[in-house]
Amino acid sequence: MTFFNYFVRLVFLILWMIFFLNFFKPFSSHWSSTVTFAGLLLSILHLSEFVVVQSSPKFIRRAGIVDVIYVLLFGSNYWLPILEKQAANQSANHALKGEDPTNDSK
Repeated sequence: MTFFNYFVRLVFLILWMIFFLNFFKPFSSHWSSTVTFAGLLLSILHLSEFVVVQSSPKFIRRAGIVDVIYVLLFGSNYWLPILEKQAANQSANHALKGEDPTNDSK
């Protein structure tokens, strides 16, 4: 993973810590509702992303509870490295077979 991926994951973890901290010790005035709204919106977006990725025609792998938690925490920053690794493996397999990966007739 690149530095950018680690940085984004760190930002997401900080956001989630602030979101959960807000439940135990609410922030003052409008910050409490802003943090709550942002956290709920982010969790809805990440959950919908999980549903879209799992229902895509490309087989990634069967999702377990760990995958669900990671997608809720990190979103596409969790799935993109998996998809890139899968694409690299497919192109390597095509190269070993002597096929052109851009002309896949399946």
